[in-house]
Amino acid sequence: LILFLLFVIASLVLSMVAGPLVGYNPMAANEAMRDAGNPESFKDVMTQMMAIPGIQAYYAVSYILGLLLYPFYAGFQLIFHKANVGQPVMFSDLFVGFRKNALQYIILGLISGIVMGIAIMLCFVPVFFVIPFFFLGMPILLFENVSAMDALKKSFTIGKENYGTL
Repeated sequence: LILFLLFVIASLVLSMVAGPLVGYNPMAANEAMRDAGNPESFKDVMTQMMAIPGIQAYYAVSYILGLLLYPFYAGFQLIFHKANVGQPVMFSDLFVGFRKNALQYIILGLISGIVMGIAIMLCFVPVFFVIPFFFLGMPILLFENVSAMDALKKSFTIGKENYGTL
């Protein structure tokens, strides 16, 4: 739990550092959105948001940093698994995703992110229908040592066969 909290804090710090580096000021963005009034459609909201200086670069840098940190999630899953089965947990377990299949974890994160992004653009609700298909991709990649595509295929198959229970 402490490692997970440290990771969340590190992600927030990276996010705070990324903003000023690309010229994004969240306080100015908040003010700009408030001054814009009540937009009439989602398209108007997106147009106003994307007009905020630095926001596009901020999202791009944040997304890339998130992808590069994706192998840490494998470490968290290994740590949670070891704790669950009573095995000793070591700090080096956090970095298992970088020692083993780092590129595959990043590919898994990229594909999942693209699909989730499309689902969000469709109205946000579809995300909840799509998540179960990706839910097991990371553990399959971690414990079965397969490629990202094989992990996604197996996760999709398991999700499809057990959709109600996931």
